[in-house]
Amino acid sequence: MARKAIFDAQDAGLGFLRVSVAGYGGTNPKESERDMLKFWQSDPATYWRRVGEMFDDLDRAHMRIVPTLLWNYVQFPALTGETTSDFIRNPDSASRVLATRYIREFVTRYRARKTILFYELTNEFNLDADLDVHRRCLDINHDPSRCVSIGNFTQPDLNNFAQDMVNLLHRLDPARKISSGYSLPQPWAFHMAMRPEWTTPPGFTLDSREEFASNLTAIHRSFDIVSVHVYPHDDAVRFGDPPGSQAETIVDAATVAHGLHKKLFLGEFGDASSSPFMRSVKALLDADSIDYAAVWIWEFYQTSPFESFNTGPT
Repeated sequence: MARKAIFDAQDAGLGFLRVSVAGYGGTNPKESERDMLKFWQSDPATYWRRVGEMFDDLDRAHMRIVPTLLWNYVQFPALTGETTSDFIRNPDSASRVLATRYIREFVTRYRARKTILFYELTNEFNLDADLDVHRRCLDINHDPSRCVSIGNFTQPDLNNFAQDMVNLLHRLDPARKISSGYSLPQPWAFHMAMRPEWTTPPGFTLDSREEFASNLTAIHRSFDIVSVHVYPHDDAVRFGDPPGSQAETIVDAATVAHGLHKKLFLGEFGDASSSPFMRSVKALLDADSIDYAAVWIWEFYQTSPFESFNTGPT
């Protein structure tokens, strides 16, 4: 199924695929028993052989890869019995050490291959910064065992984490740039950084265009490439713009990125049809307003390579 997706992407004229190379992982120690990184730990030779096969298939299709190295920020804490607070805040934590080991092994194995377009550190870690995610987990699950790995962290915590990990990647592969993998900041991210959700009162005040720019700049201080994920949802309409103007928020992000002399990666975008939003994004791509973009999600097979629209995700 993965091989078909690669060659179909080539046929469609796409240039690269954004791939969660470490898998997704579980959200607690029990679920982490099914994590593919357990396979990396128990049978590394077979694990890396399979990753190498993916690289070979990409090369045969003349496709490149943006490998997202840390997709789920709960993954490594769940594997080590720690919390996400430990992982983000403590460079000496077991979860951080394990993640560093995984990144080091991946990069040293594949940095010589031209297949890699650039690296991506995370997937949307910024969305949970300053939120009381532990309390939210308990409110949703009513089961403390499902929340033992979930801890809180702030935007400064995340910025320090990013700086450490980006420095590691630059040491391992100085030739390649690094994207954050972050989503479009929360509509109140600037204010929440000053008053996290666990304070009184929390900072649920909508950011202005200038505050949005300040936040996007601050969270990308260590990165070479600015990343946002934008969908045609109401929370992507900002600054008093009219309904349906989500693509204008992408323009705002591009203005910030290019003002920092950095490229913009629209790491996720998509809709269920050829909608006005999708046509607007295509116009921005045609005008080179966006430097890189990855549609969500390319041939999301869960059951077979010849069925689609048979489940919600497909």
